[in-house]
Amino acid sequence: MLVDRLMDVAQAEAARSSNERPGRVSASNIGKCERSLWYIKNGYKPIPPEPRGRMVMDTGHQLELQLERYMEKAGMNYFKPPENSCQANTGHGILAGTPDMIFEWQQGVWVVCDWKTISNYGFQRAEEGMVDEHYEWQLETYLRGGPYEHEGVKIYPIMGLLVFLRKETSHLHEHTVNKSESRWQDMKWKLIQANSPVVPEKPYALDPNCFRCKGTGKTPKGMRVCSNCTGSGQEPGGPYIPTFPCGYCNMREHCWGKLNLGVVSGKPRWGVA
Repeated sequence: MLVDRLMDVAQAEAARSSNERPGRVSASNIGKCERSLWYIKNGYKPIPPEPRGRMVMDTGHQLELQLERYMEKAGMNYFKPPENSCQANTGHGILAGTPDMIFEWQQGVWVVCDWKTISNYGFQRAEEGMVDEHYEWQLETYLRGGPYEHEGVKIYPIMGLLVFLRKETSHLHEHTVNKSESRWQDMKWKLIQANSPVVPEKPYALDPNCFRCKGTGKTPKGMRVCSNCTGSGQEPGGPYIPTFPCGYCNMREHCWGKLNLGVVSGKPRWGVA
């Protein structure tokens, strides 16, 4: 009835959208593995996001607008930079991008900020200080991609701030990012590999092991035959590509070939066909 029509629209929106522009490595994707960046750089077409993923992104954007209204009511001085105002010169190419906002933390002290809508699991990790590296790489790019112009004045942010929004409960958590020379050198190295004439080797391996016995074929305590793999040590229906980051990568089929979606311990996993 109504839901089917709404999902049809979400499907169409997802098919039209993509986080990647062919041939363009940017602030938002530099944190991907070097093999994925190579496919992007060479114009391979990405897999469109799933309709539900598109809806989550749209919901996150609406929540971000609400938070910006709260900032206005709090009297905070901030601005939203124009598209691709970030131009970070790596020496191996320009990393362009658009920060969500830049705000004045103290008088004359500016911070570049990016909103991230994440799951319960991701939010818990962030609270424990375990932030996905590609988020920090994005902020590193923004910190090096200035200056940004605001009301005729050139702004040089001194710090990055990731604000995580827990999509299930609307809790907030913030994580500061400072410039890191080692991170910057790692980013340059990835660009060198993305510019290579040949595709880089896969940085991740297939996972053939049974998730219960970890490949031993026996239960950890009683040392009995594992009921999941019946003693083989191999995951039925496997091997599977790594859930993260490969399972979420929109270049996964270019990298791994044809994949089948299976279910392991109640969770979806992509297996090699």
